[in-house]
Amino acid sequence: MITFRNLEEKDIPYILEWNEPSRTFLKQWSDFSYPLTARQFKMRMASEQYCVVAIEQNGRLIGTIQLYREEKKSKFATVGCYLLDPKVRGNGIGTEALRKITDYAFRSFGFAKIGLGVYDYNISAIKCYLNAGFVKIGEYRHPFGWTGYRMERTNYIER
Repeated sequence: MITFRNLEEKDIPYILEWNEPSRTFLKQWSDFSYPLTARQFKMRMASEQYCVVAIEQNGRLIGTIQLYREEKKSKFATVGCYLLDPKVRGNGIGTEALRKITDYAFRSFGFAKIGLGVYDYNISAIKCYLNAGFVKIGEYRHPFGWTGYRMERTNYIER
């Protein structure tokens, strides 16, 4: 069973272990720098614009997901820095967690849409996002040379 709670400082060492040790991986989140550090996560957790959530399965930390809202009254949020323990990837847990957290965000915060960006080479993430109800709405070229997709999930209850 997947559950959520606020991310705590004690969780950060696990997240740092899951982080792939390449600059390419971190360039997906332009406001993080390489190497990813506990300080960066602490700053993110302290920000009022971010909701930083720990994902647990049967009481064990398996991931983290962040929702970013640029303006307090905005009806749009962005998923950022969605990390899963490599041991649980590839079996649908990521899809289930993303679907549940976006459903929760729609109900609790009244968002109309939740968006994200993903690079075209990240096939497993694209599959996860599509299975969680996101759709491709556009394409962009990142300054580092990668092509990415913008994806959104709409709160159909609000319509």
